[in-house]
Amino acid sequence: MLEQAGVKYFFTTKLHWGSVTLFPYSSFIWQGSDGTEILSHVSQGMGYNMNVKPSEIRSAVRDYRQADVHDEILMACGYGDGGGGVTDEMCERARRLGDLAGTPSSSWGRIDGFFEGLEEARSDLPAYKGELYLQYHRGVLTTHGDLKDAFRKAERSLQIWEAAHCATGRDDIDIEAWRRVVFAQFHDYIPGSSIPEVYDETLPELKRISERASEEAKRSLEKRGKKECLFNPLPIKREVLHKNKLVELAPLSGAAIEKLEMVDIESVVATHSSLSNGRLKAKFDANGRIRQLSVDGKTVSQKGPLGQLMLYPDQPHAFEAWDIDRSTLAMGQEVKNARLINCVGAQTSGKLSFKVEITEKSSATIHYTLIANSTVLQIEYEIDWQDPEHLLKVVFPTAYNGAQARFGDPFGSSLRSQQPGKAYDEAQWEVAGSRYAIVSDDGEREGLFVVSEAKYGWTARSGSLGLSLLRSAKMPTSARASVEGEGHTQAVFSDLKKHSIRLAVGLFNPNAPRGEQPAALADTLYTECFAYTGKPTTQSYLGLEGGDSLLPCWAKPESDGWTLRLQETMGHRGSARILLADGYEAIRTDLRGALKRPQPKSNRVSFKPYEVISLRIQKADA
Repeated sequence: MLEQAGVKYFFTTKLHWGSVTLFPYSSFIWQGSDGTEILSHVSQGMGYNMNVKPSEIRSAVRDYRQADVHDEILMACGYGDGGGGVTDEMCERARRLGDLAGTPSSSWGRIDGFFEGLEEARSDLPAYKGELYLQYHRGVLTTHGDLKDAFRKAERSLQIWEAAHCATGRDDIDIEAWRRVVFAQFHDYIPGSSIPEVYDETLPELKRISERASEEAKRSLEKRGKKECLFNPLPIKREVLHKNKLVELAPLSGAAIEKLEMVDIESVVATHSSLSNGRLKAKFDANGRIRQLSVDGKTVSQKGPLGQLMLYPDQPHAFEAWDIDRSTLAMGQEVKNARLINCVGAQTSGKLSFKVEITEKSSATIHYTLIANSTVLQIEYEIDWQDPEHLLKVVFPTAYNGAQARFGDPFGSSLRSQQPGKAYDEAQWEVAGSRYAIVSDDGEREGLFVVSEAKYGWTARSGSLGLSLLRSAKMPTSARASVEGEGHTQAVFSDLKKHSIRLAVGLFNPNAPRGEQPAALADTLYTECFAYTGKPTTQSYLGLEGGDSLLPCWAKPESDGWTLRLQETMGHRGSARILLADGYEAIRTDLRGALKRPQPKSNRVSFKPYEVISLRIQKADA
């Protein structure tokens, strides 16, 4: 993706902070999972806000690992994480140390100039393929879950707004809204490690962005007729429960509700210990855990009940908001005092609800919901979280003990070891995953997947898949923090409030249709269709034929059509045919919209493992 976006070089610093193993290179060729290559440089032996001191320069030069093929390093300096710039003292030290005997020579320069020099040694540099995993700051995947949830909602809402513009032939949406959402990815903002004032300001802003995007999307579709319609903002065909009827919606389209075809279903049956819809059957124990799960007659291979709530004391030795220590995950206690409080069954859906006291102060209600014809069991946790310095996980212990587990990325997915023993693998006791994760046997022919709406911190060891739900870390303080006696600052902890957290669990089958794959479900389960009064939209894009691991994931309006973005999610290679209405064509571009050659013939597009594909959908005579 970096290459498609025009990025030629990559520079970072924190990879040398390895808590278990050291990153092996300073200058190297970073090979992406899609086969692209980026010239990269990692600072070793220094951070990113150096003070231009002789000891810092000597340390950085001593730890440079490609000195045999290139004799320069980058040294980032500046006050306040670099954001405040260099001081007069730093500039004077740099002048005096520039050519001082006994100290490596140094001079001011530009990053692009450094990489142009490094380019000359490219053929002699080592290659590193795959993920650059930071063995530190593992807690930022979970800290301030309310912020991460608000960010994900804003992101989805803007995509829905864009989809409405694509369906109605309008130009791009207000780019300033996207700029503000992207700004949320700034250092310490989205990690949840900023001071409280940041979230006092930004959480309401993200909420306003979501509300405005939803209103604008609906406004784009209304006032164009008087029919009651239902809009599917995703470029994928899906089944939707609308007013207790299961209907099928075409991709990226608004259809008249009166003309929607109902899907033939088997009624959902709910008892005090089971839910079944003819395709999926789940059995529950008295503690509200899943003791058996089967889909289309195939039973998930379990080592224990699925959905175990685990509570851990969480007091990192340093950087509370940033980190989860390895010892934390060795001290968990399962919460085992759930009781059934509700059982509801209907033709199109069924629900079981359990109440659980997590501690004396914190409690949760767990809702299991099964929709007719669905292959996933939906789970919602309504949690009143009031315990500082604790971590809450949900764990799914299975017998799927393959060498690797798969974790969703914003585009594509990543494979990581789930086997114990090797130092680099042991360092990954908490890893990032966007939208879903899968544990399976070798060959990925069968497994269990969990889909998450807005949770990102996972663990996977020996078939046991865990997802971090909440942690109440001590937040960094500020001058505005209240003060108690003797000048002590009162501690402020994140996320001590009520939360609604949504997941789904199912049996992984790589041969399942596209709409039943985890990557697709991560979108369809949490991107709602909405009703409007207007007229049906004209469809230019009708769907995909073949290549079920290729997911249409984004529709972006353009001045002369719209762009369909697809992601290959499972490491497969193949081809698919783009189904278009008469008079439309698909033109392949890169992420910047530049045309790529050769162009697809008969709207058939080939794809490589983890490739991101962009197609401009436009009228054939455009």
